[in-house]
Amino acid sequence: MSAAETKRPVQLQVNNSGAWKTVIRFDAGDEGWVEQAQRAAQQLWEVDQRTSWRIATDERHPLVLRAMSAGTYGVWMKAEAA
Repeated sequence: MSAAETKRPVQLQVNNSGAWKTVIRFDAGDEGWVEQAQRAAQQLWEVDQRTSWRIATDERHPLVLRAMSAGTYGVWMKAEAA
């Protein structure tokens, strides 16, 4: 899928040592991709609960949409609730 075909470009990011790192980019308009990305991050969080995960817009200054960490007990939350 090219960037031109992506309607709602987002990125899955992880923080395991003080800085956010992009793991993958995908289209948030595709619920299947959103579910798979969240499920994959949740499985990795189960292995190392010191990590924090977020889905953010794919921009220079990303807007956080959803987050998961020890603070959310490993549950994905909307950004305003996380």
